[in-house]
Amino acid sequence: KDPDVEKIVIDENEFAELFQAKMDPKGMISQLDSGSGKSKNAVKVIDPKRANNGGIILARLKLTYDEMAMAVDKIEESVMTSEQIQGLIEYIPTKDEKQALRKYMTSSGKDSSILFDELCECEKFMVAMMTVKHSKEKVRAMLFKLQFQQCVVQQSCNDLLRP
Repeated sequence: KDPDVEKIVIDENEFAELFQAKMDPKGMISQLDSGSGKSKNAVKVIDPKRANNGGIILARLKLTYDEMAMAVDKIEESVMTSEQIQGLIEYIPTKDEKQALRKYMTSSGKDSSILFDELCECEKFMVAMMTVKHSKEKVRAMLFKLQFQQCVVQQSCNDLLRP
């Protein structure tokens, strides 16, 4: 046992107050209290683990959700790398997620822009993708185009190197 570790005193009440998510009566996770005065958007609709992982992937992209949706709609593969597009495919909303997000965005009397701002980053991306018809197929087409171009370039280079 480490004597320095043994000397540490943890205030369990303060720890719980700082780091535990609060549940509202409906069983949804409410905003986390980070203590910094800056509130984080809470997961309202989708699985919290999925939302967190999606948020990490989406944070790496330096595009707005509207820009992503427009690129997907136009199948404009030049805006993202194949790795980024592969990451997006996993977070295209499922049928159930689309229904839940639609219900959330339309069920209360609040303005939809306010409701949108309350969503977590992954959910905002999903709402943007819901505006694109056949978004999953279009994202897959973007990935195919990029991978095909890379394959053709690689094959061309190999052909040039052969005697």
